[in-house]
Amino acid sequence: MVAVTYDTARVAARQAVKAARAEAAAPRKPWYVRFMDALVEARAAQARREVERYLRMMPHRLDEHGNRLVKVGKSEMPFGGW
Repeated sequence: MVAVTYDTARVAARQAVKAARAEAAAPRKPWYVRFMDALVEARAAQARREVERYLRMMPHRLDEHGNRLVKVGKSEMPFGGW
């Protein structure tokens, strides 16, 4: 006959390791949530690229292309102003 004995400290340590792994592993998001997150991130990156492209095309100051930021009085308006 064979007698098998288990050390209780060893069993408790294994259970503690399993519990720590279960707590450390974050629950995985469903595939559709991950897909929508990736879609939102891709669209945000595209929007950032579009804004950067727009800013590169625009002049640094509006005055470079004849547009004025200076307030114009009534006497300087072509039709007398409002």
